[in-house]
Amino acid sequence: MNQIGERIQLARKRRGLSLRDLASQCGLSASFLSQVERNQSSPSIVSLLAVCEVLGVPVSDVLPEGPAIVDSIASPARSLADRQAAAAPVLRREDCPSIHIPNSQVTYHWLSGPSREHEIEVVIGEFPKHYQHPAHTHVGEEFGYLLEGEIKVVIDGESHELRPGDSYAISGARPHGFETNASGARVLWYHTRRFLEWYASTR
Repeated sequence: MNQIGERIQLARKRRGLSLRDLASQCGLSASFLSQVERNQSSPSIVSLLAVCEVLGVPVSDVLPEGPAIVDSIASPARSLADRQAAAAPVLRREDCPSIHIPNSQVTYHWLSGPSREHEIEVVIGEFPKHYQHPAHTHVGEEFGYLLEGEIKVVIDGESHELRPGDSYAISGARPHGFETNASGARVLWYHTRRFLEWYASTR
């Protein structure tokens, strides 16, 4: 069993939760979670963390390759300890980790790096064309700035078309999702919660 969906389904059943139970507790729809479990949709990093928190398992437990999904953009031979020692407080481009969830077309560039000293997380998300992620919620606050392409941000059911230079700022408790058109998009994100902190503890 080497698919994210199968591992999530097994963890959910071990917890005795229905799809609706899991959906209501992690802020995602039951239909989307059903697609994830059947490996027909891929969760974002934020959604995956929300699911794993409800299930009481670390993110690395549901990933086929565990923390190996996080690869350095360059200098792969350098260890995390080496990068932490050399990069703090400056993170060089060649040391910026790139995060990719299996079966997902979205790539995240982790600009804030693995240091636990930061209270915010800064990520560039690269979305393919015709990508759609359903509305979800999370703790903390979120700020997004569109660098390239076009993206539709759906907040509380209301759609907002963003073009380069446009931004949004919301509480993570407000249901929000994303859609891209034929151009795809690159989004600069700031979160007040470190969703990717598991990286530092699983490498």
